[in-house]
Amino acid sequence: MSVSLRVERDQQGHWLAYRDDYPMLQDTTPARFATCRDAQRAADAHELDMFPNAKVIDDGYSWLADPEIEERSIRRLVGEPA
Repeated sequence: MSVSLRVERDQQGHWLAYRDDYPMLQDTTPARFATCRDAQRAADAHELDMFPNAKVIDDGYSWLADPEIEERSIRRLVGEPA
């Protein structure tokens, strides 16, 4: 299970977090953070969201669904190679 996390600043000066090019959401809209550190912390905390056996963090943040992660998770559950 390997993902790529990154944060970047938007034109309004807010920080956004991405996992494999999928944005972090707050409820249903892109999550905007005041600092790079805040965005990094949220991304790190949610790094493995949607992976099998990942700890669920109920803080309003989630990733836009990545079909590759869902497919790998399903394959693992049914015993197929990821």
